Amino acid sequence: MEKAAAQIGQQGDRAWTLAGVADLGVLRGQLRAYMAEQGVSSPTVADIILATQEAAKNAVCASSGRLVTVRVFLTDAIVWVSVQDEGRGFAQTASRRCPGIWSTHGRGLCLMHTLMDDVEITHRHGTRVVMRRHFGDRAAS
Repeated sequence: MEKAAAQIGQQGDRAWTLAGVADLGVLRGQLRAYMAEQGVSSPTVADIILATQEAAKNAVCASSGRLVTVRVFLTDAIVWVSVQDEGRGFAQTASRRCPGIWSTHGRGLCLMHTLMDDVEITHRHGTRVVMRRHFGDRAAS
């Protein structure tokens, strides 16, 4: 995953810079349009947007007012999403398990791991979440 994730930020990807929670709606709309342009089917697009939204919201909330960068890189059958912030990060003890029904938070990581094929989180110069999702089910053109 590291080798392919290193391609994020190269030519051919899309990037968004988020300054706050208010930018998340713009990100959703533009990401939806971009994925549709690429011919990715609607159910897959919805999953990728939700996982990206969760990672981006966590980054915006943890970054203490610093900018957050979201990048998307597509290959023939895989979408890579990178969400990078300069915040302090979070404890790696955070679980993939979904919280109880009455919990008011803690669903983001669970959703990311459920909706994407792979999720990798690193803490160097902030936190970077890299997610991978197969999208070989492109909609018919």
